[in-house]
Amino acid sequence: MTPLAFIYSAVSGLEAAAAYLFAGTDKAAEERGHQLIFEALAARAGRFDRPVAAAVRRQVLAAIGARATDGAAMDTARGAFDSVLEPVLIEVLRSLLRASLPARHRATVERIVVEEEHHSGGPCGSDEVYQAALRGAVKTLTCPFFARPLSALLGPETSALGLRVREIFRQARAAKGPDPARIFGLCPIMRGATAPLPMNDWTRQRVRGRFLSPMLQVLRVPVAGSPSPRAVEAAVAKAAAELVAEPRFNAVRVGHEMFALIDPAIVVRRMSDGQSLVNVPLPAHGAAEMKVDGFARRIARRERVLRKSRAGWWDPSANDGLPMAELHAIPTVSGVAATVSSLAHQPGPEWHGFAAPEESEGATYNVLVTGYAPGSGFSLSVACDHRSIDGHVMGEFGIALAARAGALLG
Repeated sequence: MTPLAFIYSAVSGLEAAAAYLFAGTDKAAEERGHQLIFEALAARAGRFDRPVAAAVRRQVLAAIGARATDGAAMDTARGAFDSVLEPVLIEVLRSLLRASLPARHRATVERIVVEEEHHSGGPCGSDEVYQAALRGAVKTLTCPFFARPLSALLGPETSALGLRVREIFRQARAAKGPDPARIFGLCPIMRGATAPLPMNDWTRQRVRGRFLSPMLQVLRVPVAGSPSPRAVEAAVAKAAAELVAEPRFNAVRVGHEMFALIDPAIVVRRMSDGQSLVNVPLPAHGAAEMKVDGFARRIARRERVLRKSRAGWWDPSANDGLPMAELHAIPTVSGVAATVSSLAHQPGPEWHGFAAPEESEGATYNVLVTGYAPGSGFSLSVACDHRSIDGHVMGEFGIALAARAGALLG
């Protein structure tokens, strides 16, 4: 299934959601027409995937709180779709038009954009409408059936789309609504601007591998004092954020090409409530100037923002039967160079493990903190996909990461 067929299938799901919200009106008939057109476009692009469309429809309606038995909730959901979600969809379609859409599709998509423009946009009527719109946009733009094919088609243009989406929210913002920059600044798809990296023959051969090619490294980081597990996590995350800003470590693989991230970030993986995983993105810029305790507070603050605002950020594992294998084959620029997972809260002087590379996330370095013993230190494990980075570069990264994290903890 092609990225274009995926995105058309997903957009048809959004149009189906709009048709449901405005049932019984002229707008519903128009949205239903658009839904059918995108189904046909998806079929022309390879295949219309009904489960993808149904999943997107279901998730966005749940995110904006659409409930047919609750008139007030439906009014809020309609306001969220009219004021924000439809303008976001229009910007997505405009971005696709700026990309290399097939000529036979362009006139159709251009006509849909014109038709959508005459009944969308404007300020949110209340904070409740704004919050619903924010949840719906986050849910849509981070859904892998929407975000991954979109980023594959747009490439660096994805970040420009993110800036336009933020502007839509600023124009719609209610007086006391949250700043959308706080939310979308945490969204990796909004951080995907890249610059191509030159590749020699060896790099081309390595990158074109079809299967995950893990490389593993373990280092022991001595620490004389007794910092808290959260301080250990923050020190490693801060060190990683500093390192990925360096040109020799700033590299991500997208399909068969290598790129440097314009604004590299790392992700701290958190499951602090014991139930759901949150990936907390942290930009590299400004990391060097922060102290470890300040970085720990930043991680905690961003985690709270994510948990409060995302309203169940899309969990692909909960959608059995959807074409995940095909989806994972679509290249994406995640905007994330490294992930950091910490098990420092589990005591043990020497034990260690690995956070294996995750192909669907796109990060080059996967770091796991284990075996923390106060007064002794901790183990630092690094795993990389050999297609993304060479062995000696991984070694340099691991050694530098251990040295910097140890120095930060004194």
